[in-house]
This record gives sequence, C-alpha cells and structure tokens, in this order.
Amino acid sequence: EEKQNDSVEITNNTEQSTESGKSIIGDLALVIEVIDGDTIKIEGGVTIRYLGMDTPEPSHKPPDCYAKEASEKNREMVEGQTVRIIKDVRDRDRYGRLLRYVYVDDTFVNLELVKQGYARAFTVPPDIAYEEDLLIAEQEARESKNGLWGGCDESLLNIWEQNTSERAETAEFQATADEDILEDAPECFCDYNFYDCRDFASQEDAQSLYDCCWEKIQQDLHLIDGDEDGYACEQLLDK
Repeated sequence: EEKQNDSVEITNNTEQSTESGKSIIGDLALVIEVIDGDTIKIEGGVTIRYLGMDTPEPSHKPPDCYAKEASEKNREMVEGQTVRIIKDVRDRDRYGRLLRYVYVDDTFVNLELVKQGYARAFTVPPDIAYEEDLLIAEQEARESKNGLWGGCDESLLNIWEQNTSERAETAEFQATADEDILEDAPECFCDYNFYDCRDFASQEDAQSLYDCCWEKIQQDLHLIDGDEDGYACEQLLDK
C-alpha cells in the first residue's frame, strides 16, 4: 500500500477503461486540497506531485507568470474529486511526496494541463512512461499559443523554462543518487526522536539521516528540517 501514515485513504489497484479503450490500473484517492498547478493533497494528508509536467510556481517572488491560472485550473479539475493515481517507477521524491500520474474518470490530468497550456512537459528518468505524449502535447500548445504560451511575455517564459531545466538536471541526478546516499548513510535510527542538529558534524551527515528516515517511515522523526523544504540542518552549511 502507498501510505504515509495509517490514516491515508487509498483504494488499491482498481482498473478502468478510457474512451480510447485503454485500460488503466491505479489506486483511488480523494483530493482534499490543491496546493498549486502540479501538486495536490489527498485524504490522509499525503502530498502528490504530478509526474511528467511542471507548472509555473506561485511561491516564487514574484509568482511565475500563469501560476495563478494553472493552480485554478488544477483546482477546477480535481479538488473534491476521487482520482486515480498511477505510479511510474519511483514511488516518492526526496521530499516524501508521492510521484503519480492522475486521472479524473478518463481525463489524464497531467496531459490535459500540458495540452491547454498550463504546464510544460517535465520528465525525469526513470519516470518516462508518457514522455512522448507530453512532449507532443507541449509542442501543439506552443504552436497554438494555448494558455501561458500566448499569455506570458517571452522573457518571463525563458526564465521559467531555464529554471525548470536546471531543476530537471538536479532531479535526474537525485533520482540516480538516492540509493547510494541511503546505502552510505550513518546509523539510520528512526525509532523515536533522538537527534538534533548539534549532533552532526556536517549538513551532509544530517541529510543522510533525514533521507534514511524518510525512506523507512516517511517522516522527519528527529525534527531536523524546520522549514519543511527537504533539507536538514541547513545552518550547518555555514560551518
């Protein structure tokens, strides 16, 4: 089962056919909150990051162009809906978020957001099952000037695309390095809260324990990530 804690409400491995006749198998979950254009929260408090695409970020200062519109469109499509969530290869990212493709009935939400110009294709190996479809959808949206491709200044789009490309490189490296980091981690003590940042010689050591506990129990058990951004004991970076 895909569970972050015991209260997660997910119905496992059900099957559905789309209008095209293609069968899709995945878990069912109720969306209780839309965080932004590509991130949602399901019943039980588990966060899901959409696979294969990326929308402008409302948390940037100033917010990315079309961030509000992308968030609103995602909310319109999925909030309060029971969705089908489908895994590719990886289960979670380094922040503990489930990585999933999302369907509402027979609508492929990830792809639809790209088609309508609310997102761009953003695939990170090994999660590339729909890479070709997403890239084609982005190209068609660009040519038709759908959504942000017609609504945002080119200079703003260039900045956003550059930021996305840099994040893709980082994410790809992280995807291939995660297992090595965990294998080399120091003692992975995740039974109860025991350590604080004063116990580590470096941020790297703190991060290793943080990542290891996320892998085992999906929790910042030692409370060493105060701002919940996925980076433990950031104050140690200054040492």
